[in-house]
Amino acid sequence: MRPGRAMEQINVRAADCKKVDPTGGGGPVVVGDRVRYADRVWRVVGIYLVYDPATGQSEEYCVLSGVNDRTSSAAGQP
Repeated sequence: MRPGRAMEQINVRAADCKKVDPTGGGGPVVVGDRVRYADRVWRVVGIYLVYDPATGQSEEYCVLSGVNDRTSSAAGQP
């Protein structure tokens, strides 16, 4: 990885992720897929369920990993 770049991970609802390369059909998002979220392309590195015992419902979340360019104003740029 180049200097000034860092790995970034976020957790988001699977329903909010859109596959970038839907090869093999339009099935659910799986680990290894590339997805678009918040105008960026991310790699899915994990999936988990959050269960709400009050409603009996569960929701699927994705762990997304990407590279964040840290050469911005935080690095002394205007």
